[in-house]
Amino acid sequence: MALAASGELSLSDIQGEFGGSAPHKLSEYYDAASGVPASGEISVSDFYGTSSIVDMVYHVVGAGGGGGGAGGSAGTAGGTTSIASSAFTTVSSGGGGGGAGGLRLSDTQGTSSPGAGGAGVDVGGVVRGRGGSGGVGSSNPPSNDVELGGAGGGGAGGTGGPAQGGGFPATAAGQYNTGTIADISPGTVITVTIGAGGTGGAGYQGNASKAGSNGSSGFVRLTIGGTDYDFTSSGSHTV
Repeated sequence: MALAASGELSLSDIQGEFGGSAPHKLSEYYDAASGVPASGEISVSDFYGTSSIVDMVYHVVGAGGGGGGAGGSAGTAGGTTSIASSAFTTVSSGGGGGGAGGLRLSDTQGTSSPGAGGAGVDVGGVVRGRGGSGGVGSSNPPSNDVELGGAGGGGAGGTGGPAQGGGFPATAAGQYNTGTIADISPGTVITVTIGAGGTGGAGYQGNASKAGSNGSSGFVRLTIGGTDYDFTSSGSHTV
């Protein structure tokens, strides 16, 4: 419940809203809410209309899938990214699909371009959750065989390009969720799980130069009280 917007306001009122340990002084509450100074001079009037209850903006990005190997195996799917708390319903973003492995054709020579990795999403100027590209195919002199490029892994912002050879579907995209959760109380613990990027598939006969690329890991940004909290690995945040 917000403090009074005018009239009488005491230090004990501020303590009742924002907590703290006795004996109390105003410097305990620097930057406690929007409009309250972070340092220097602070007065009771700075707390008119403030509240310890905050809203949280979230960005939850699923991990990118791994690209398929040229003439080899498929990449693996990206992992699910989520935020969870007893205070709100869990928000989850699934990872992108793993790209299919490219075929191997007999009596054919040349090179074969891979499927592009699915697009990621831009959060704060950085692209997150991109899918891995497929492996590059080529012929293997002195034989007349060629490995076709593998499919790109799905990204949080789009599908992965299909494997070469025609008739192959695009790789499924991952998920990206953003929104606002209102009225989060101090002390609320938010558990963050970051999905691992999918692993690129092996190239023909384990040839590393023809392997698909790994997908990017998932990502979470929580914006609380105007401050961004970024997660590239699993962890937790206490409001």
